[in-house]
Formats: sequence, structure tokens, C-alpha cells
Amino acid sequence: MPTIDIDHFFNQLYVNYLGGIKIFKYDTGKRTDNIYYKKNKKIVMSNPEVFAQLETFKNAVIDFLNGSVTFIEQLVPVAGEEGNIQWCNVSIGKEGQEITCAIFDITDREEKLIALQRENNHLQEKIKLYEELYNGDEKEQEKASQALNKAAKRLIRADKLAIKSGKVMVWFQDNTEFDMVKYFYGNELFISKLGLESAGEGLITRSSYHETLYSDDKEGLVLEQAYLAKVRQIASGEIESLEGVIVKHRNIKTGELIYCEHASEVEERYADGSVKIDGGFLVDVTERVKQDKAIKHLANHDLLTDLYNRNYIETIIKEKKLPTKYMLVIADLDGLKLINDAFGHIKGDYAIKTVALTLKQFYPDDVIARMGGDEFLVLSKVLDETYHEASFKKINEVLQIESTKMNVDISVSLGSHYVDERVVSYDDAFNTAENLMYRRKLGERNSRKSKTLETILDTLNARSVETHEHSMRMAHHAVRTLHNLGHHRTSDAEDISLLARVHDIGKIGIPDSILLKNGPLTVEEFEIIKTHTEAGYKIVKNIINSDLISDGVYYHHERVDGKGYPLGLKGDEIPLFAKVIAVCDVYDVMTSGRIYQQAKSKEEAIAELIRCSDTQFDKDIVKAFIKGL
Repeated sequence: MPTIDIDHFFNQLYVNYLGGIKIFKYDTGKRTDNIYYKKNKKIVMSNPEVFAQLETFKNAVIDFLNGSVTFIEQLVPVAGEEGNIQWCNVSIGKEGQEITCAIFDITDREEKLIALQRENNHLQEKIKLYEELYNGDEKEQEKASQALNKAAKRLIRADKLAIKSGKVMVWFQDNTEFDMVKYFYGNELFISKLGLESAGEGLITRSSYHETLYSDDKEGLVLEQAYLAKVRQIASGEIESLEGVIVKHRNIKTGELIYCEHASEVEERYADGSVKIDGGFLVDVTERVKQDKAIKHLANHDLLTDLYNRNYIETIIKEKKLPTKYMLVIADLDGLKLINDAFGHIKGDYAIKTVALTLKQFYPDDVIARMGGDEFLVLSKVLDETYHEASFKKINEVLQIESTKMNVDISVSLGSHYVDERVVSYDDAFNTAENLMYRRKLGERNSRKSKTLETILDTLNARSVETHEHSMRMAHHAVRTLHNLGHHRTSDAEDISLLARVHDIGKIGIPDSILLKNGPLTVEEFEIIKTHTEAGYKIVKNIINSDLISDGVYYHHERVDGKGYPLGLKGDEIPLFAKVIAVCDVYDVMTSGRIYQQAKSKEEAIAELIRCSDTQFDKDIVKAFIKGL
């Protein structure tokens, strides 16, 4: 291999290929005191760490040219066009007499790694200190040293991976390299994420960065003020670092709002305490903030209506955030359990959401909360009681319009009480408003229940074979049968007539595909049909204050031989009204016919009742029924 002037080769490589300047004298090979920028001789690199890196690079080149190695890969600092330091990854390989050199600009990544390496050096100094202070034996000292070294290496590795992942927005400012008042350095991700324009070589104007701080809403303003307060503390020397500070930013180019978590640290100060070198990084935590907000929202809001919930109200009471004066309004959805039992929970949820939307309509600027299943609360700024009384009436008028759309009666009972926290507490006001609401609810209950019952029966008659005429015929036969059994009281006749009307009310929850099926039911379908007795019992129990009627609904499919449902009762275990309705129901079905069977004659139906006496029907009731025909 021919003799090569190593210093000359190195300078040629560095100057011609990397854009650097002469840093080694040809004649001695000694390092000059500084690295100068080519155009104006401005000192741009005088950091000992930079020179140390160049020495390492030169030594590697010497080994390569001497034939000790055939490939080298080194990190090389280069003076940029604007006087800043750039970093290149230089790979040099040799194949035969041909030398190949590959150069990659890794400035963005390396700036952070240098800072991390400095931190590692600090850790190494601490390790030495720990070793000096440690008074144990040499083996224990060695174990402690290895553990601390491992921790430091893991930290450096983790941070390197974070930088390589492209998710860390890195910045730094060094008053020895550029005017910190006007500029600071940011990596490509920092610039693109915030929609900034580089002033060259990664430099960013401080004024453009401040434009990204979003303070056009209350949240952004609070976050910005907290962040700038920390920045001022760093500038004044009160603190040396900040971490975990969330700031709301706006991308200048796209207008996109993002949340960034800031961390930074002062590396060096001047003698007067002002910052000489500092830096840090930002991480986009927008998704995390959104998730945190969603969790907080769920904690304080009702999932079905998106109103505030009981937890929110209890929190503002505990934290004393209630206004000094307000009108407390209590609203209770009437008959929610009945709606759920009769029409299902989908209709029940519809009723709840309808009430919520109506309250929002009348109290758009107030705190509204769903306190429980059917109970709502409003903390209103409007203190005029007459306004609220008028609103209560209008609220139910709106709900009645909504009721017709879903054929479900929706109404609320309301009560209110004026609160002056200096005179009456929230708890006392709540109890007063709730008592007023319940008094109104009790006064309207009977008329409301009657209306609900008619709504359910009308709905059932409209979709099934259980017609009004069928119920009326059953009621006629049932009254005559009771009379023949010796029950002559008017109240008995009224109760058995009402039972005839509501005995199959539980079928409101049976799907049409089963209820209207033209043919025999499967075993599974019949099990579904059997649930109508219990469903009907729950509905009637909520509407009618009579065990005779509710029990009649529950047990009217029992058989005296114990083979009926739902409980398999026998003989006299079955209530009288249930046994009477069972006979009347079967007779009318046989003589009027159904889609799944032809109508029988009166004689055929009587014969069937007699045949089933003492098995399906009570024989005494059958006799009394036939006598009344």
C-alpha cells in the first residue's frame, strides 16, 4: 500500500466531503485551538467534547489507512452554514484499492443523545462518589457499582430508543452558539408538529414558537399560565428543571390542537445566574389527555343521558363549589318501573332520555344531573319561583307530545326550593323540594295509572288477538260464575271484570313472531309465552292496588292437578279469581276461534270443559260457569 500523508488525507476528507474546515496543521498534525467557520472566521465550535470526537474520528481513519481495519463508522461534528454544529454518521469501507465513504445527517437525533451522554457522565461521577462513601468489602462495592452502571446504561438505551422512535420533540438553546433571545434549536419533529418554519439549520424563532401556545379557551389559558410561570422560575434561578407540564398547542399551519408534555433542564448558567445552556423535549400526549378527559367525563356524567350524575353533585357539594344562591329543582319520572315492565327497558330508556332532553330545553344554562334511575336535579340560576312553576306545566306539555310518538305515557312530578346558602343548606333544600314533588306525584298517581293502563291495553289489543270484545265477554261470564258460586258483592263483580280485561296484559312483552304465530309453538317459544303471567303481575301490581286482581293475573294458567304454570299450584292453592278466569278464557277462545284453530260450537266447548274438570279446571267452577250460560 503506498505511503499516505495521514493529516492531509484527513483534512481532505473532512473539508471536501463533509463540508468542514481545516482543523489539523499539515506539518505537525497538531490540533488548532479552535474550529473556524470558513467565510467569516467566526468561532463556532470550541467545545472540548467536539474536539475529542474529532480526535476519535482521526484515530479511526489512521487505523483504516494503516490497514488495521477495513471498515470504520464514526460520529463526526461539522460546522453548518449558519455557524451551528451538525452531526454526521460517517462510514468508510475499502474493497481492493477502492475506498467508499457514506455520510448521513443525524443532527436531530444526536443533539438529544449528547445531552443524555452528559447525564450519563454525571451518573458515572455519582457512582464513583458512592464507591468512595461505601464502607463495605470490595465484593459488595463491585456489586453496587455494577448495579448503578447497569441502571445508567438502561437509562441511556431507553432514551436513545425514544429519540429513534420519532415521537420525541427535542429542543435546546445555547447562548454560546446563537442568540437565545431570538432563536432556539428544534428537531424536525418539533418543527413539523407545531407547524413552524425553520430559520435555517433547525433554528426556530422564539416568537413563532410562542404563537403555538393556545390560550383561546379557558383550559388552554390555564395551562399556558402554569407553563409560563415555570419558565419564569427557571429564568430567575428558582428551579433548575420542569417535567410533566402539559401545554395546549396549535399547529400554526393546520390549526390542529395538540397537547404536549414538557420537560426541560438547565445545563449551565452564567456567573450572574442567567441561563447559558438548557434544553428539553416535548411528547405529544393528545390521545392520553383525551382518554383522561373521557374517564373524568364518565366519572361525572350519566352514561345514558350525558347529564351530570350524583357523583358530580356530591363532589361540588364537598368542595363547596355550589353557588351562594340558586333554585333547586327536583324532577321525578313517573311510572318508570311500569314502563320498563310493560314495554321493556328500551322504552324505559327512551322515556329517561326524553325527560333529560326536555330539561335541557328549559334549563339550557344550568347544572342538570340524573341522580338515580328516575330522579333528576337542576341547580338553576333563575331565582323567580313563578318562572319555575310555569315551566313545570310546560315541561309536561312537551312530554305529552313526545309520548304520542312512542305510545308511552311520559310525565314528571316536580318540586323546587329557593336556596340561600347563608340561610338554608343544600340538604334541607333538597328534602323540602323532594317532599313537594312527592305530594304532587301522589295527587296525580291515580289518574296517571289509569291512563297508563288504558295505553297498555290499547297497545296489546292493536297487535294481538286479545281484543276488547274478548275481554268484555270474559267479564260477563266471570261475573255470572261468581254469582252462581255465592259471591254477590258489587266489589267482587268489579274486580273480576277488571281482571278479565288485564289477565293477559303481560303479553305486551311477547314478540309478534310468537304471539301471532299461525301454528303450534315450539318448546322454546312456549317457555317465552309462559313468562307473560309474571310480567303481567308486575305491571298490574304497579297500577292496581288489589291482590285479588294481581294474583288472578299471576295464577290464571295454573291447573288443579298441579301441571300448570308458573308455580304448579294444586286445587285450593290456586286463588278463586284465577280459577274462574281460567275457565272463562278457555271457553271464549274455543267458541270464538283463533288463527291457529277453528271455533267450536257451544256444546263442543261445554263438553271440553267437563272433560277437563278435576284435571285442568275446578269442577265446581265449571258447573257454576255452565249454569250461567
